[in-house]
Amino acid sequence: MIPTRDATPPRRLGLGFIGRAVESFAARFFPFLVIFLVADLPNLLDFALDPTRPPGVGAWTTWQAVVLDLGYSLSPRVAVIAGAFALQVLATAVVLLSVLHTLEGRSIPFGEALRRGLARAPSLVLTALVVAALTLYGCLMWVIPGLIALTFMSLAIPVAAAEKASPLRALGRSGDLASSGFFPLLLVVLVTFLAPRIVEVVINLELADRPVLAFALGVPLRVVFGAFFATLLAVAYRELRELRDGKSGADLIAAFE
Repeated sequence: MIPTRDATPPRRLGLGFIGRAVESFAARFFPFLVIFLVADLPNLLDFALDPTRPPGVGAWTTWQAVVLDLGYSLSPRVAVIAGAFALQVLATAVVLLSVLHTLEGRSIPFGEALRRGLARAPSLVLTALVVAALTLYGCLMWVIPGLIALTFMSLAIPVAAAEKASPLRALGRSGDLASSGFFPLLLVVLVTFLAPRIVEVVINLELADRPVLAFALGVPLRVVFGAFFATLLAVAYRELRELRDGKSGADLIAAFE
């Protein structure tokens, strides 16, 4: 008798999570914007230090300023960029916890979400730095490998936050989860992470002689899309955990206790 294989296809993440993310984002729209607006405040100081240079937030611009632009390696701008980077990571963790509660029909005070995020801040920031470095390396080698790497690593911060994982374990776990939803996550990365950064670069180039206007136009791009990107990752992570591990949203909330 010829053995038969299980014909049940592996469960994969569909595009439906985007609609659920939109609902979650709309439900906490203003609080999420405030969180990311506060996280973006170091960019205002960065702009004040040198209005002729673009804001230094995001994996590419952060490492471009710190690693590639050695002329600024000892300047106050590096500290500002590092602070902005850490605040954005913390804001992502706060949004993650808030979204997980919202999807379970619960609420959590932002002060409590901030406290729990701060408790894991060192591991989260280190994980984000590893993701940024590997993404930059992939982009320097070729754009496509960098984009693929970023997609597989996109869930590393939610993993590090919810599963108390080390940076290397978070990267491996993120890749494992992302393999069940690579193309939806790739779409998220392209539309809500990469595209706004490209638009901001174009704005800075086109309005190089009007830096104040360029900066003002860049703020909503960073704040709105940053908050929405964090929401999308939170919902995707929750649903992939349910698909792959059978873990409910309540289980994920309990992990933060």
